[in-house]
Amino acid sequence: MPKPEADILLCSYRVSGRTWVRFMLSDCIARARGWDREVDLTNCFEWIPNWSWSERTGWGVFQRERLGPLPVIAAAHDRFGPILRGHRIVWLYRDPMDILTSRFSRRSPELADADLARYLEVSSDALSYAEWINSWASGLEKHKDYCLLRYEDLIEDRGREIVRLCDFCGVPLSETDLASVVERGSLEAMRAIQNDAGVGGADEHRVREGGVRKFESKFGPEDRALLAHTLSGSLEPNALGLLSRLGSAVTEYAGG
Repeated sequence: MPKPEADILLCSYRVSGRTWVRFMLSDCIARARGWDREVDLTNCFEWIPNWSWSERTGWGVFQRERLGPLPVIAAAHDRFGPILRGHRIVWLYRDPMDILTSRFSRRSPELADADLARYLEVSSDALSYAEWINSWASGLEKHKDYCLLRYEDLIEDRGREIVRLCDFCGVPLSETDLASVVERGSLEAMRAIQNDAGVGGADEHRVREGGVRKFESKFGPEDRALLAHTLSGSLEPNALGLLSRLGSAVTEYAGG
């Protein structure tokens, strides 16, 4: 079945802050359209669905008529490929050192007692990320109509980044609405919204502990180097260069 049509794709790897961005951007769009309800972590999919036919989180729940003249935005974890060409793209990046740290913390029950070395040996997470970033490093060299959104910049100043994002997407945003979106986009506020909305059980909670360079508090020097070397070992030169330009700690700890 072909992918649904969208004007803009919010593309990211897993655990890169997509829930956060979807929630805040949906809030901006809903305010711009004068919606009379508050956006939460469930109904945000009605504004920005996953780029799939899912009845819960994809096109099955999307409310196109609410957007009016605003663009259709969908979220995807896809690698770059021909199917993405012709779309405007918001490319959400997070340092893979933190991505893999988060994945390690949420590893499957059968690996509950595994240390990092064992996890990297049996898990496909590092290779999966490498294949994803390799595709995007090549794709972004030719695909110029995109907005780079760094998770680390959102942590630093989400208000500034929301303004950039809305400008790229063509979503009008007043100073009053910006202040409200920034306030509701804090970790504490989103957790409260999640709890009030009754989002599933603990395994369905989408708001988790965020942060930058979390791997440094999770792992010692040897494990940090192991993580960086494991990641860099499967990267194409242009992907390694892209990560270096984006400030990734992979090159720092791998000696690149």
